[in-house]
Amino acid sequence: MASRKAASAAAADSLKKRKRDKVEDAGRSKKRKPEEDRAADGKAAKTGNAKEAHGDSRNSSSSGSKQTGQLVSSSSSRAMDGRPSTWQLSEPMGGFMADIDPIFTADEKHLILVYNTSIQVYATADSLLERRIKLPHQADATASDSPGRVVAAVLSPQSPDVVWVGCADGTLFRVDWRSGAVEHVPRKETPAPPLAGLSAELVRFGSGTKEVLFLAEGVGSDGGPTAAWRVAAYDAGALAKTAGRTLFTTSSGSSSSGSSGNGSHHALGLLRTADHGRFVVAASGATVFVAGLKTTKTTKTTTTTDDDVALPSSLADLTYQVFSLDAPDDIACLDVQTALKKKGAALHLVLGCVRGAMFSRLRRATAEGPPKKNAALQPRKHHWHRRSVHAVKWSKDCNYFISGGPEAVLVLWQADTSKVDFLPHLSASIENIVISPRGASYAVHLDDNSTMVVSTAEMTPTCYVSGLQSLVLGQTPPKDAHVRRTWQPLASSASSSSFAITRPVPAVVDPTNAARVWLRVGNGQRASSSMSSSSLSPSSTTTADANSADGPSLSAALLQTFDVASFQSVAKQPLARTNPTDANMTVLGYPLTEPTVTQLCASRDGQWLASVDEWQPPARDISGVHGEASLQEAWARERREVHLKFWAVHRSNPTEQTTSGSGSDGDKNGDHNAASTVAYELVTRVDEAHFTTKAETILGVAADSQHAGRFATLGDDAVVRFWGIRARMQDGLAAKDPATGRPLVSWHCTMAVPLPLGAAHGSSRRHDDDDDDHHDNNDDYDHDHVRAGSVPRDGPARRSGALTYSEDGSTVFAAFGGPDEAVVYTIDAESGVVRDTLPGLFRGDVRGVASLGPALVLLSADLRVYDVVADELRYGMRLLPESGGAKVPAALTQLAVGSLAQTFAVAVPHVSSSSSSSSKKKNKSAPLWPASRLLVFSPDHVQPLFVRELPTLVVSLLPAVGSSGFLALDAAAQIWSLADAAADTAPLGQSLADLNLPTTTAEAADDPQALQTVDAAEGEDDEDEDDVVDADKDMRDASDDDDSDVDMHDAVIAPQQLRDIFEAAPAATSTTSITDLFWQVSGLLSGGPNVVRAT
Repeated sequence: MASRKAASAAAADSLKKRKRDKVEDAGRSKKRKPEEDRAADGKAAKTGNAKEAHGDSRNSSSSGSKQTGQLVSSSSSRAMDGRPSTWQLSEPMGGFMADIDPIFTADEKHLILVYNTSIQVYATADSLLERRIKLPHQADATASDSPGRVVAAVLSPQSPDVVWVGCADGTLFRVDWRSGAVEHVPRKETPAPPLAGLSAELVRFGSGTKEVLFLAEGVGSDGGPTAAWRVAAYDAGALAKTAGRTLFTTSSGSSSSGSSGNGSHHALGLLRTADHGRFVVAASGATVFVAGLKTTKTTKTTTTTDDDVALPSSLADLTYQVFSLDAPDDIACLDVQTALKKKGAALHLVLGCVRGAMFSRLRRATAEGPPKKNAALQPRKHHWHRRSVHAVKWSKDCNYFISGGPEAVLVLWQADTSKVDFLPHLSASIENIVISPRGASYAVHLDDNSTMVVSTAEMTPTCYVSGLQSLVLGQTPPKDAHVRRTWQPLASSASSSSFAITRPVPAVVDPTNAARVWLRVGNGQRASSSMSSSSLSPSSTTTADANSADGPSLSAALLQTFDVASFQSVAKQPLARTNPTDANMTVLGYPLTEPTVTQLCASRDGQWLASVDEWQPPARDISGVHGEASLQEAWARERREVHLKFWAVHRSNPTEQTTSGSGSDGDKNGDHNAASTVAYELVTRVDEAHFTTKAETILGVAADSQHAGRFATLGDDAVVRFWGIRARMQDGLAAKDPATGRPLVSWHCTMAVPLPLGAAHGSSRRHDDDDDDHHDNNDDYDHDHVRAGSVPRDGPARRSGALTYSEDGSTVFAAFGGPDEAVVYTIDAESGVVRDTLPGLFRGDVRGVASLGPALVLLSADLRVYDVVADELRYGMRLLPESGGAKVPAALTQLAVGSLAQTFAVAVPHVSSSSSSSSKKKNKSAPLWPASRLLVFSPDHVQPLFVRELPTLVVSLLPAVGSSGFLALDAAAQIWSLADAAADTAPLGQSLADLNLPTTTAEAADDPQALQTVDAAEGEDDEDEDDVVDADKDMRDASDDDDSDVDMHDAVIAPQQLRDIFEAAPAATSTTSITDLFWQVSGLLSGGPNVVRAT
């Protein structure tokens, strides 16, 4: 009790002093002396040396220190002194394009793209986004909150402004793409059967025409596996009143293919209709079902028209004659087209199979019914694709068809002669092809999250839409996922539960333009993950996988420049060697693996970009090496290639052929940077920048916070190297670029600091000025001296590390070591002397280190904030459990620091069920899905300022430039914007749904289940914290009397704050309005004084 009273008195004194001085003292926020904590816990004796005593506290467990907090179940945002939190999370922007055909509007002026959670409308003239329509959640409490995965979307033939959207759980939406209105269409069947395909036709009946929806539905599921599939016709205007008319039914085992036998594989996912519903075609496995409408001929004529047949009077009279065709292989795609012939309507059918073959077939149907036996022509076989045919479409006149697949080549076939033409070298694998209503252009959907519109005359792109192209977690397997290739192991399957993203995606915000993001991408999803699933499994993580970005087999060698304001891809730049041609497979059928970019770091002025790429032989390529598996892995590690590259970033304005200005305030030049083009020039490549007997992985790259031309790297060789710029000399004179006249420079290692592993003092070594820029043979390095601080490793020991500069650039903090053994080394950036070591601050691997004023934020399985000046631990928190259960890789725990508002954000991965957590009855059999928890902290308070559960996995967490917010990139190719509404004067990246809306704040009790319990909270710690908070409340009345003048003064606004609003507004977004500026200025006027209370 005495210690609690002392803590309360100390908190009261600290509160009064801060109010009088009006200054936030980061070193005297809510925390007690280490001696008092140890006395209360009884786990450490009080000693005269505070540093040694606190070192013992650091080595103890997280639950053994009073300064170690626990995440407890609370609200989504923290309320301090009864005030609501001002941190806000925007709606997600972007997303990954679903594997659904793009939709042309009737006038071909707009292109509608379907995403997993939204529909986006783009103008084909300028490729600009005009409307994003978010699909709502279901209102039925018995179902999941999510409407399910979108499986089909078609344009209404009756209302050209309406798009029908079908979801996997049977939910139907009627979307008006012009107004953005979304209507959830109820159905008579409750619950609605699973849905696999959707088509809409304007069918003629005796009394007129009606819009009819043809649905491929599952039957007999009862919550379990679907027993059979059917094709049913529904009246689009009476879905809630009338049931569907079953046209035909097929069992899940009807396929004659020798495939996996998975019931979901035999779903009627390929559903097409033609000629106003006269023909219905569906495919399941290797069987295609063709249904023809039964009609009777009323007149004796040689030609057949709709006036010559007796039309059905109602939906109940629809009767089809169904026959089936067996293909030699499983069908991956199909298309149908009709043409009116003298002997009746001719149905043109083309099938694309999973092993590259295609079959075109022509069948003629008479008015009396389906095709007769002699009306079927022999199919014509076409084979060019080496693997699965992803998309195929007939032309309007049925004289040729177009196909595409993983070769990134658009193939045009003449139906009669099988002559082919090519449009090669597309950016990624082709997923969908659509021909415009007038046949003047093609829409090609690629698997790198982009869609282009190509004119049929010149075969040139006229419209291009691209989103984030980083690796995503797909909910559906590829079209040929069930086909096992010869190089794939038997354990590989499409239903594997291993998560394909094991490391964060390297990304950085352009320091000179807050709307530009640089991130690592690959040549599409297929090319990026061209490996066996076993190499991606978290349980089979190797040393290379633990230290690299996503494992040695991942191919991601490109840099994408993405504009958040317009949400468009600006450019892509290869940072390592790539294979852009169609010859991207070996003679044995193995896909060629490209290097993986593992690190990205930009200088403070944005003029330099440092990148690290790695490559090593895949496991499948070393199977011929004699010896055990461990010897094969060692052989592959010895041949690992690691390159450190320095790129010069050149920005040129179309109207002013000059480079953009430098400096950290470049975000104010929004108009200039928004219109500028960026070019990247490779200045220096360093081979084996960190090495022992082989090339070692570079664990971290950091840029000097004060000097633009300085970087530091930390390698697995336990050495920190500093890199600087020097002028390139030629014949004793400074060399210049002949084209621009700029002086040529190069990068070289200025200093190497071996970390004293197990030693008290370290040493440093500077390189001579005449060292070579490219260390291909490593002759300039003293091998014995550099390896002096390293511990020899007999096996592939897994070590991790990270480093950062202090805010003044005088110190480098490097964390390095094995699991639970990492040590923080304090290095003088000028002399290279190791000033101090801080052991025992990490649990598990090192995930991040960041400097925030006097505080050092350390992230591992625990979060710890250490005061470097006071040499004491401020607080700690357990983020990840000790063990148990299926988890996403812990490497996806990420840290981002916003120095402008003295806050930092943490993304914690976890596994959640696909069922909503708010549902009363959870589905225990629901598949596990990776997600993330987003938290915002202040270095002074253990209680988070903001907590929110995201439904997706965060793969990259970035601090915003010029604001106090953060950007989160998730595994669904979406961007989430998190900002403090009270501190930020300019909007960060915002979705269209967030623009022109009044700013609102969320109360602390709005989402009581947003922050879940990660570990059991210590009751004794909670009681102590409650006592301090209660003491603050008791003393608040007395302190308010002394400091009443602070609360009664009018708000004082600095001119810089107003200047930031009006100068940053044009750069933030093109849709910034006067209303936005009004709310930002009024927010400054209504805001209270910046007083920090003790909590």
